[in-house]
Amino acid sequence: CLAIVGWEGPADMVKARREHLGLGLRDAAKIVKVSHATLSRVERGEPPDIETFARLCHWIGLSSQLFLSDTGLK
Repeated sequence: CLAIVGWEGPADMVKARREHLGLGLRDAAKIVKVSHATLSRVERGEPPDIETFARLCHWIGLSSQLFLSDTGLK
C-alpha cells in the first residue's frame, strides 16, 4: 500500500502554478481533470487520492515517486 508523504510543499506549488497561469480554481481543475472542490482541498494541504496526486504532480512537473512511501500494508 502506498501513502503520500510530505505533501505540503507540492500543495503550495499547485496553488502557485495556478496563480502564475492566472487561473481560477474551476479552470485549473478542468485542466487537471479533477473537481474544483478537490483542487481547493489540495491547495489547503489535504493529501489527494493517488490518481489525483499523480495528475497534480504531472501538472506541476514533479515526479510522484518523490512523495510516495510503501507502508507495508496490503
